[in-house]
Amino acid sequence: MYWWTRCDMGKYLWPMMTPVTRVIVEPEEMLDPNFNLDGIRYVSDDEDEDGRLLPDFGSYKTFAFFMSRRAVEVFGDIARASGRLIETTWDGLPYHLTVIHRELDLFDYERSEFDRWGLYDDLKRDVWEIQRVVIRTPPPDCPDIFRLKGNKSVHFNIIVSDRFKRLYEEGGFTGLFFRRALLPLN
Repeated sequence: MYWWTRCDMGKYLWPMMTPVTRVIVEPEEMLDPNFNLDGIRYVSDDEDEDGRLLPDFGSYKTFAFFMSRRAVEVFGDIARASGRLIETTWDGLPYHLTVIHRELDLFDYERSEFDRWGLYDDLKRDVWEIQRVVIRTPPPDCPDIFRLKGNKSVHFNIIVSDRFKRLYEEGGFTGLFFRRALLPLN
């Protein structure tokens, strides 16, 4: 089984880059193997002191996320097999920005649920906002974590294996939620 993974941004804090010399890091920059975070650290967005917590997995873009030191101890090798980890800090604590490079062309355009831009006849170019990811059957050597190949709305989605989800749940990790991505054919 495979799972569509999202960061829980309601219960947990969001990281913000500081110093804010650059407002945003573009996804294409993060995919560059020479990309680094020298001189950059992250602080929480918690201006309202609303009680949200620092998670083990924190949101940053959609194909990249933060992992706490504890999460890296369990998931570091899994993540490195499909991407790279970049050392940084979040609120002064050690974290790794995890960028997933591995893409697989498994997005099921017929069974996934999404809105269309209405700009293109080509469905693969016209995907806009995705409500439900369904993937085609992965190959036997499928990694435990990968992104979907497609336009930006598609390739920003991270899929994880049962093994990844089991390790997450057994370890009591925080910050993610999962929805089934591999559905049986009717």
